Amino acid sequence: MYKLKQLFKFTLMIIYIVMYMINMLVLYFFYRKRPWEYRNAMYPFLRFWTHRALNLIGITIKSKGQTVNGSNSYLIVSNHLSYIDILITTSQFPSCFVTSMEIKETPVLGFMTQVGGCLYVERRSKANIQNEINEISEALKRGINVTIFPEATSTNGESVLRFRRPLYNAAIASKKFVKPICINYKKINNQVVSPQNRDLLFWYGGMSFVPHLWRLMGQSNIEVELEYLSELPTIEVNEAQALAEKSYDLVVKSFIPVV
Repeated sequence: MYKLKQLFKFTLMIIYIVMYMINMLVLYFFYRKRPWEYRNAMYPFLRFWTHRALNLIGITIKSKGQTVNGSNSYLIVSNHLSYIDILITTSQFPSCFVTSMEIKETPVLGFMTQVGGCLYVERRSKANIQNEINEISEALKRGINVTIFPEATSTNGESVLRFRRPLYNAAIASKKFVKPICINYKKINNQVVSPQNRDLLFWYGGMSFVPHLWRLMGQSNIEVELEYLSELPTIEVNEAQALAEKSYDLVVKSFIPVV
C-alpha cells in the first residue's frame, strides 16, 4: 500500500511537471520578445503549480518576520538545502531565481528553469560576471524580485557556507534593498530533521534528481519554517563584501544546523 501511494504521488508529480512546462511554454511563446514582461506575467501560473506540488509532497510552511513588500523589489538572499527551497519561496512571493549554467545545461531541469524565467551565472568562469550583474540589476530596476543562493551550492544542513559577494553588486547598482531569508526544515513524518533522515529532503553533492524525487514522494508530511530577516539598505552599506557578511550573519543566527 505504501509503495502504491508513493507511485501515485510520483506519477502525479511528473504530470504536474509536464503540465507546468506546457503552460509556461505557451505563455513564453506570447512573450518571447518581451522577457521582462514575461517574468512579471508568469508568477500567477508559477504559484498555481507550486502550491499543488507542495500539497502533493505534504509540505506545510510557517512564516516568521516581515514578508517581502510587494511595492518594492529586493535582492533576496537565502541559505540553500534543496530544490524544494525554490518551491517554498515561490509559494510565498514573486521572484525570478539566479541559477548556474550547469543547471541550464541539465536535461529537463534546464528547460524548467528557462521557462521559469531564471537568470544564469557561469560559476565555472568569472569572465562574464559583470554582464550577469548588469542583468540582475536590470531586473531589480524593473521591479522584479531576484533570489540568489550566495552559498553557490546546496548543502547537507550542517552549516551555512560563506556567502559569495559578487552578485550583491547588482543591489548596489540598482539601489535596492537586500532581503535575507532563512529556511529551516523542522520535521519530516513528524520526526525532527536529523542526519538520519535529512537526505530525504536535502539535495546536494552528486545526488541525482529523479531518484531523490522518488524518495521524496514517499514521505507523508514535512514542516518548514521560512523566516524573513532584517532588510539591508545598500545606501548605508554600499560595499558588496559588507552586505555579504551582514546577510550571512543574520541567516546563520536564525539557522538551525542539522547535526
